[in-house]
Amino acid sequence: MLFLISLVGCGVWDTTAEEEGPRLPPRIGLVVPISEETKAGAVVLEGLQKGIAGLGGKIEVITAKPGEYSTSLREMADRGNDLVWILGEDMEQALAEIIPLYPEKKFVLVNGALSAPNVVSLTFREEEPAFLAGIIAGAASNAGRVGLIVTQGTENLQIAFEAGIYELEPTVQIFAETLAGMEPGQVAAVAEKQLSRGADVIIAAPGVNIEELLVLLREREQEGLLISLDTYLLSEKEDVILAGLGWDTALVVEDTLVMLLEEFQSGVLSFGLKDGLLVLKEGSKLSLEVQYLLRSYRRQLEEGLISVPIREEELLDFQKRTAAGDGEQRKAMDW
Repeated sequence: MLFLISLVGCGVWDTTAEEEGPRLPPRIGLVVPISEETKAGAVVLEGLQKGIAGLGGKIEVITAKPGEYSTSLREMADRGNDLVWILGEDMEQALAEIIPLYPEKKFVLVNGALSAPNVVSLTFREEEPAFLAGIIAGAASNAGRVGLIVTQGTENLQIAFEAGIYELEPTVQIFAETLAGMEPGQVAAVAEKQLSRGADVIIAAPGVNIEELLVLLREREQEGLLISLDTYLLSEKEDVILAGLGWDTALVVEDTLVMLLEEFQSGVLSFGLKDGLLVLKEGSKLSLEVQYLLRSYRRQLEEGLISVPIREEELLDFQKRTAAGDGEQRKAMDW
């Protein structure tokens, strides 16, 4: 099992425990957005496969296009699976619409926070790796100018990114932009503008088209791409990417599946650095000094010594304490 499983908003399970476990061999359904089929979808599938290894179970997968989420969920629910897994908060509304039709069916939502008697939601404290991404950017930028690209729905991470940057370099200029859509060429155009303004490090939030950034940075012989949460391409691009930060989602899925096959209990599960689940991939361009800072701040987050701001007013207070040099994060630094 995982080191720690904590519920959002309460100290105990928001529970509807089942006296009888699902039949064996288990039948598992997985519905993923088509855009995530080869990325996060593949990671979730890996965790499910490990979770039923040796049980002789079966996994069915449906990839759903936008506009077809509800139809795909109903189709999977009608197939008689013991558990239906759903990936992404984009599918949360569709799940909320269909669960009243299937009160006896059990659902698991990954990267979403839906509370219902027959739903388990798995959430991650994404502000923590976002803060570490800011630490790396603030330490690695020689120009004192950092580009930040976020997608719609991840704007809240901008506060955590900025907090990490300001923690080390309060005077850094941040060029932040939220993508209006996912049209080809849009990411490259935004990054080009940020680079032309002098940014030498770019932070890409989850969902940003990394391939476009890689092509652009290679063309410009730029060495500053930092990924938060999306770590899939780092092993092949270490000469361009500073670091990739994400979660060991496969392990969370595997352990949660094993637990739910023994006893289903509804609730919202929240995971973070203190659970030992951070996946950190360091590129070849990450200096030893930055690696040291990264490990120091990672330890402080794991021990609860730093509270990452997630609201504007919290960021303002964080900046004031950082500028004054008397914040808890400064006191806790072990040089």
